[in-house]
Amino acid sequence: MLGNAKWFAEKQMGKQISPVTWQGWAYVLAWGGAMAGPFVALLARGQNPEAFLWLTASAAALWRETKTLRTAVRRRSEAELFYIGDDEASRIATENYDFSLKA
Repeated sequence: MLGNAKWFAEKQMGKQISPVTWQGWAYVLAWGGAMAGPFVALLARGQNPEAFLWLTASAAALWRETKTLRTAVRRRSEAELFYIGDDEASRIATENYDFSLKA
């Protein structure tokens, strides 16, 4: 995996991920350039079969990379879940709030 899961987040609906940092957007643009640049250059040289072979191979690599990133993003989001329980005297702190259970 070339990308970092911290650069992406899951969308509310579905299994899609989207960039949330500038590194994520740069990563998406780099993939687009790496796929489109050689494809257009091969088409310009009249090498149509090679161009479509490149496009197919790079799309397969992108699919695998996206699948790996989606898995990493999902694992990261599941690791950030927390449960209120008996640990630490029933006190939970989040980024914005501090909760405690009273008996």
